[in-house]
Amino acid sequence: DVVIRSKANGDETIGDFDVTISFDARPGYAISEPETVSVVIPAAMLASEQAIYASPAFVIEVAGATGTLDILSIEVSEQPARVSGALPARLPATLPDLGAPVRTRDFTLNVHSGGMMGSMLNNLVGRDGQTMGINGSSYDMSRVDFHVPLGETERWRINADMMAHPFHVHGASFLVTGMGGRAVDPQATGLKDVVHVDGLTEILVRFDKPATAEAPFMYHCHILEHEDRGMMGQFTVG
Repeated sequence: DVVIRSKANGDETIGDFDVTISFDARPGYAISEPETVSVVIPAAMLASEQAIYASPAFVIEVAGATGTLDILSIEVSEQPARVSGALPARLPATLPDLGAPVRTRDFTLNVHSGGMMGSMLNNLVGRDGQTMGINGSSYDMSRVDFHVPLGETERWRINADMMAHPFHVHGASFLVTGMGGRAVDPQATGLKDVVHVDGLTEILVRFDKPATAEAPFMYHCHILEHEDRGMMGQFTVG
């Protein structure tokens, strides 16, 4: 049962609309607080401008056996939308100069300890083992993998031993300079913080933000299950 109600005016119901809500949870788990919630609001509801704008806030609820669970709160401002201006006819073509790299680091994204099948088995039996890593080591919160002097530029070469991965670096933006021996894809030009690694990938990155051992930066696969399985490391800058 799905209810859309206004938090103002004595919880007045805004309207009777069909709202599609889907849940994504692991098999065998009870859905008490869903891991992923997708909400689709039909155009008919969005067309009811007078009803929506008359209510400062409204909530979409899911009614269940144990009561209701608020999953989305929308605040409606009385201020008009700010217009930033017309889009430029041409985007800047000049790339930032990050300087020459002081050193080169190599990273291999690993699927180990039984591989993908071992990871699936661990999930089935509930074993909380780390089956992935970088350069042969799974993530360890107590370990700092390396230190970068503040303001220096490095060349990172990233590869994977089994499949493609989106690779993310915290605390810095980088330029993609090589993608598997081919020209850099147009969508990968400009400053990035994630790169698709499918073959040897090279990036040029300058570290201008400090990070201490108490709060280090991380580098990891941006697939949630992979970083949770240990495909992640951390570093300091200073």
